[in-house]
Amino acid sequence: MKKLFISHSSKDRKLVEEFIEFLQLGMGVKKADIFCTAYPEMLATGRGFVEEIHKQMQECEMVLFIITEEYLQSAFCLAEMGAAWGMGKQCFPLLTVDYRRLDGTPLLGIQMRKLSSIDDMSVLYDELHKCGILDEYQTAEFNRRLSKFVESVKTSAQVLSG
Repeated sequence: MKKLFISHSSKDRKLVEEFIEFLQLGMGVKKADIFCTAYPEMLATGRGFVEEIHKQMQECEMVLFIITEEYLQSAFCLAEMGAAWGMGKQCFPLLTVDYRRLDGTPLLGIQMRKLSSIDDMSVLYDELHKCGILDEYQTAEFNRRLSKFVESVKTSAQVLSG
């Protein structure tokens, strides 16, 4: 069973790959504990991908939403968000957009974090420990990779908005 389900828009593949790398190398999340369709091998050839996504979401411990403008424009992503909320999953919305963009979604009124914030990513790191997703701290490695990841998110956001 995967511990983390990462909900994202396929149009954000580069950002999602960078985030997964940060989760693994910076935070110490094992690849075996992540379900994310950015990994081509997560969806078996010739099998129904919607059913697999549904199964993985049911079995995961928490869902991380990588919420970008592209995510908010995707009916499939919004369906994943609603499904996670409906299943009562522990949800962690991670934003590259303004909080107000979530008006009218199931996430309105819950705490959210910005991918471009050192403080918010530090809180996420601590919360993943409290939830039992991470086995141990690797604070030095986390700190080495944190600034680089946050700067990359900021740069990506500037390119998209500019």
